Amino acid sequence: MLSWVEVHLGAIKENIRRLKKLIGPKVGLIAVVKSNAYGHGLLESARVMVEAKVDFLAVFDLEEALLLKKAGFSVPILIMGGLKEEEAEDVSRFGFHCFAWDWVFLKRLSAAGGGTIHLKVDTGMHRLGLFPEELSDFLPKLKKLKGIRLGGLASHFASADERDYSLFQLERFQKAIRLVEQAGFRPKVHMANSIATLFLPEARFDFVRPGALLYGFSPNPSLRLPLKLEPALTLKTTILEVKDVPAAVSVGYGRTYQTKKPSRLAVLGIGYAHGYDRRFSNKGEVLIKGVRCPVIGRVCMNQTIVNLNPLGKLKVKPGDCVTLIGQDGGDRITVEEIAQKAKMVPHEVTSRIPKEIKRIYVD
Repeated sequence: MLSWVEVHLGAIKENIRRLKKLIGPKVGLIAVVKSNAYGHGLLESARVMVEAKVDFLAVFDLEEALLLKKAGFSVPILIMGGLKEEEAEDVSRFGFHCFAWDWVFLKRLSAAGGGTIHLKVDTGMHRLGLFPEELSDFLPKLKKLKGIRLGGLASHFASADERDYSLFQLERFQKAIRLVEQAGFRPKVHMANSIATLFLPEARFDFVRPGALLYGFSPNPSLRLPLKLEPALTLKTTILEVKDVPAAVSVGYGRTYQTKKPSRLAVLGIGYAHGYDRRFSNKGEVLIKGVRCPVIGRVCMNQTIVNLNPLGKLKVKPGDCVTLIGQDGGDRITVEEIAQKAKMVPHEVTSRIPKEIKRIYVD
């Protein structure tokens, strides 16, 4: 095992506690655990969230929902992505809640025995769902569909940190809520993602649907958050080789880096196949013995090269541990920091760490 992830489950639980305190007891929490819990590990992350008394676990697809169900989770599970027509049978059989808007799927779900849907409304993301203007024709047909219970009404913000556009979407969602209630339905309503949960209290409704906040990072590092978060993920790897090279030699593929003086280099056992993105080439930093060392040259598929000169007289050897995300000594490399360097969003950084990288869970 050359590279591994440490997940601090206590941090996830503490983030949920702080978030629940912020939103108050009248607002429920739908915990988003899609994409392997943003790279933190689906089952263990979900377990600690249930211990923290979240109301729902939200996944992207049927496969993730089945993994939770087969692991014995009894908390309601919400499937937020699209579902194929033939998946309706499993949705009905296992009692999953699901986002729905497609009439073909809904008829199949009805024929399979029915189920609970959360009607997805497109208020300005222009991705999944019905436009509010389509509801007047849709709702009377839905009411006649046998076995279909409208348990929720949902939408999604396109850019929750843009207040004007978010308020525009919120106004369109309010229109949808009125139409649904006028049709005689009383679903639970939810729209707020992480940013909206923090900065748009009028969008909290019955539930909020945070993702990144649960794992201890901000979806938008430029915003000053109203609560402190505890980072849950640490990414570590191993030094494979240490070597000294002279000045004026090139390093790595494409010869994109040239040493300016005699340098000591370390080759690390991690690369873009392990989720350490190629965009960190000549930009990233790692922590070795609490000291920041720069990534030099291009990140390779399975290896990355760093310059050890900042360590001075500190000695390192093959087998020593390197921290790519997380704390070492008095310094910390955050998910937000490396996301900004690579022009990524923070949850892209963690969710790209493949399942093959071992997760070690720490309470």
